[in-house]
Amino acid sequence: DIEYVLVQGNLDIDINNIVYDSRKAQKDDVFVGSANIRQYYPTCNPDTIIRILCKYIKDKWVISLSKEFLSLGYVVLGNSSSNILGHINLLDIDYSIVRNFKCDYLRFCDDTIFISNNKQAVRSAVTYYMQKVTEGGQTVKPNWSIHKVSDKNMVDFLGVRIGTTHRKLRKRNRKEIESRLSELKRSSDFFE
Repeated sequence: DIEYVLVQGNLDIDINNIVYDSRKAQKDDVFVGSANIRQYYPTCNPDTIIRILCKYIKDKWVISLSKEFLSLGYVVLGNSSSNILGHINLLDIDYSIVRNFKCDYLRFCDDTIFISNNKQAVRSAVTYYMQKVTEGGQTVKPNWSIHKVSDKNMVDFLGVRIGTTHRKLRKRNRKEIESRLSELKRSSDFFE
């Protein structure tokens, strides 16, 4: 299983269990908000990234290297540094949400979800997130949503659809994996 970092307390958590644990703990409905940023990497603000880096890292060589990676004026997608710098871009927003809103919050670069048994808490956190992202010069995609989680209305996060009792790969991702496996079987003796 892939693990993602929950910003609060910097704990590693398993995304596959967060919805189940929330439902068990509260025995209530679980609401999820999701919001993604349009053209995330090209719209990351290099000045914001350097400001945040300077706040937490005192090593001048690391700062200098980061400035070099950002010298084009944006985060270059595919570069070995893009995921790291992409995460740093929204770090101040992450910490503010964790401190001020009563919901679980997970973010992987531009993919973000908010989870709570309180729909208003999710709505407040999503609204704040969209406001701060916009103030930073980026745009949240118009398909953001808030909904109650069920096995028919699942959480879609990083290619996996998560319900209250099970999870599934997105159809598109499953088909791509099946296609790649078929190609591999045809071109390799490994599967014989």
